Amino acid sequence: LAGMRAESARLVSAAAQPAPARLSAGSPALDALTGGGLVRGRIVELSGPRSSGRMSAASTMAAAAQAAGELVAIVDVADALDPRSAARAGVVLPRLLWVRPKCLLDGLRAADWVLDAGGFGLVVLYVAGAAVDERRWARPRGEAPWIRLGRRAERARAEMVVVGDR
Repeated sequence: LAGMRAESARLVSAAAQPAPARLSAGSPALDALTGGGLVRGRIVELSGPRSSGRMSAASTMAAAAQAAGELVAIVDVADALDPRSAARAGVVLPRLLWVRPKCLLDGLRAADWVLDAGGFGLVVLYVAGAAVDERRWARPRGEAPWIRLGRRAERARAEMVVVGDR
């Protein structure tokens, strides 16, 4: 009986939790796919082949976040952002932090620092097409970078979108 009460208390506690805060993805189709928008404090992965619209989707998300009054950072490891295309998608370039690291490791560090700084509603880590040294990532030292970034995003109440090839 005590076990059933404890389980019942957990279920009631979980049901009483408020719905997670969401940030619109800027597209009704993307919002529908994500169940109402991007969940703050989480990492979302967006992947697809070359020319599938990954950067366009990221730009749309950035424009929607800015329209909602959020600060946006794009950590562009692949150097794929075209400012003119982003501006046409609605991104306000003077209000965008655009970081262009030289390698994936620097990109992970930059995303970590941006999340740690706080104040950003959306952080996009664009690694699609970036060269990856598989040997370096076969045995990461210490805490896995994705776990650390997830914790930072949760603490900062920021949505993090990682855009990759796979």
